[in-house]
Amino acid sequence: MERTQRARAERDAAACGSAVTAVREAAASEANVLPPLREALRAGATIGELCGVLREAWGMHDAVRPHP
Repeated sequence: MERTQRARAERDAAACGSAVTAVREAAASEANVLPPLREALRAGATIGELCGVLREAWGMHDAVRPHP
């Protein structure tokens, strides 16, 4: 947790926020999400932050219940 907090403190918050927004926009469209994901990682976004964005856009898979 300390490494994550340090990484968040040391990153360029504006660049990271912009990159995460690009991921959110790509996930909401038919666009390929891999290029914006790579850029967000380069900007210092965490895997958890990006997974949260993708969960917001696509929901969570449940192998027990079929998706409606």
